[in-house]
Amino acid sequence: MQLLASGLNRKEISEALNISLHTVNTHVERIYKKLGVHNAASATGAAFRENLLRDDHGGHVREANAACR
Repeated sequence: MQLLASGLNRKEISEALNISLHTVNTHVERIYKKLGVHNAASATGAAFRENLLRDDHGGHVREANAACR
């Protein structure tokens, strides 16, 4: 989810993780289903709301965004 949220496409994710494109597609579709969404933008938004993503320093993205206000 972190790579998807960072803007990488599925092929780039498969190359970054050294896994097949089929495996990435399977994981992404399962993520979408669990989050109840149909695309990467919606998945990213849902993941932020659910505190499923962390910033580059290991903290939750929501906590990092709040610190910037």
